[in-house]
Amino acid sequence: MKGTIKTLILFSLISLFKTNLLAQTTLSTTITINQNWVNTNSGPWTISGSNITVTFGENLTISNLLQNFIILGSNVTINGANKIITIDGLTNFSGLIDASNTNASSAEIKNIGVETVNSSSTGGNSGYISKASNKATISNCYATGLIRNYNSGGITGDYNSGLIRNCYTTGDLSDYTGGIVGPYNSGIVTNCYTTGFIHGSTAGGIAGHNSSGIIRNCYTTGRIGAGSGEAGIVFNTINNGIIDRCLSTGVTWTGNEVGISRSPSTNSIGLGTGAPWN
Repeated sequence: MKGTIKTLILFSLISLFKTNLLAQTTLSTTITINQNWVNTNSGPWTISGSNITVTFGENLTISNLLQNFIILGSNVTINGANKIITIDGLTNFSGLIDASNTNASSAEIKNIGVETVNSSSTGGNSGYISKASNKATISNCYATGLIRNYNSGGITGDYNSGLIRNCYTTGDLSDYTGGIVGPYNSGIVTNCYTTGFIHGSTAGGIAGHNSSGIIRNCYTTGRIGAGSGEAGIVFNTINNGIIDRCLSTGVTWTGNEVGISRSPSTNSIGLGTGAPWN
């Protein structure tokens, strides 16, 4: 009898696993999506074809962690068309788009605004616009939610090369996070800004960590500290990474925080360094 019960349970689990796999939606043609499409097509939504454009036709609400795009095809464009995506009640949101696949290096992600309600925040190694990006271009995007958990960023989590431009965030930061990007490996971040409170170990207003990348023409206005080490622009830069023409105006606590970075920068100013706040 016990063996029969175990067998039934095993078959039930296998059936459930297969159902979840079959429930995923695959996109192979250009499409404009609306809220009804989001509600009736099970995620994650995998973009497998090449030269595909996904356009948002109206404001959308995301309330399930599986409701996200995974880019597997080349030359994919996701155009938010300046619509607002509301993240509702997801405390470990892993990102609207996963562009980490090698084919996603030619992806373009643009014109997306993400706002949060009901205590939503980022999960680990993620961002509101993109969970992770491999050489993709992200432009004209913003996010307003709290930036929480290890290696998270307001726009994207892990970022490898590529270009992020004309983006901003307003959410407060915690440990091991960046206002625009979490860990950042080469590529360019330019013309971006953040306004959130920069508070937590190794947090940076633009990036948590910059390895051989360029951060240029960016600024932050959020107050800085008092944790165990924060920076107005990027906490740490290595491998000849560059911080150029950046500005941090946030008032700092008199502790382990700095106005720009713990590493060298050029033509950059931390106006708030050393000023106490309450």
